[in-house]
Amino acid sequence: MLMPISDLDLYLRKITISEKQHIESGSDTLSNRYKEIEKTKVNNEVVYKFSYNKFLRTESIGIIKETRWTSVPKHVHSVIELIYIYSGTSVQYVNGKKINLKKGDLCLLDEAVLHSVNYLNKNDIVISIAMRKEYLFNILLSNIAKDSIISEFLANAISKETTHNKFLIFKNISEDSCQILAKILSEYFNKTICSNQVINACMVLLMSNLIRQYRTTMKKSLSQSGVSTDDLLMYIEENYQTITLKKMANHFSFSPNYLSYLVKRETGMTFKDLVIKEKFYRASILLQNTKLPIYQISQYIGYNNLGFFYKKFKSIFNVSPQEYRIQKKL
Repeated sequence: MLMPISDLDLYLRKITISEKQHIESGSDTLSNRYKEIEKTKVNNEVVYKFSYNKFLRTESIGIIKETRWTSVPKHVHSVIELIYIYSGTSVQYVNGKKINLKKGDLCLLDEAVLHSVNYLNKNDIVISIAMRKEYLFNILLSNIAKDSIISEFLANAISKETTHNKFLIFKNISEDSCQILAKILSEYFNKTICSNQVINACMVLLMSNLIRQYRTTMKKSLSQSGVSTDDLLMYIEENYQTITLKKMANHFSFSPNYLSYLVKRETGMTFKDLVIKEKFYRASILLQNTKLPIYQISQYIGYNNLGFFYKKFKSIFNVSPQEYRIQKKL
């Protein structure tokens, strides 16, 4: 039986054995478990090394509530960590940079970063969701990225920004995201039949919501006209059948050369490659949701050369159009 949200709150606020020991000790002493944790050197400083090998031996993700009435010393970890402030506040340090988080904030931490957490009080409920990098990027984000060129760009942006900056913060996530997280926690802490499948589905929903939030905050101006990367990609999605570089440049009042430069700079892909990808995303949707012959789908997205269509489709989706249609029908 699924844990009700009210019971989840009681569960998370319940004082654990470890927390009771910290309360009784009256000091910010480390738990005995740290005696068994491996150490390593980072910038000539000895820190703890959290491997998570046992924790994630058979699971895609692992979830823990951080112990209150104590702190987490400097450490590095071998996994991606999604930190959720369920209640209260938390001061954390990533590679020496202070991060102030409050209720409703999320922080996505890359692996192998130097990380520590300040003392947590009674109301500071901090949830850590650990996942291997391949689970986040190859399963969650890659599935989301197959929806459209905008989704792919945003998923890649999150991936690249996390890798570059070592962390990515989402301030004050939506109520919908909070509810999804509550569902994930309820399923995880009271597992029943199909809980793992529900958790994985909820993780895709959560990442989709975070990508939406990222989309609203990453709208950077490309010129004095105020055109954003999102505007460019949306135009390609809406006009992929008849689009040309010249038409798009005229629409945004740019020269074709300048537009080509902007698209490449902001997305890492050429105008031509983006249009091709959008066309084949549309083809994949038709394969899933219609019974149209493959040659008609090829013509619909603008390719009379069926051989090219097959070759390009397989290079994007790693299967033939027919195999893709069969897989999606299962």
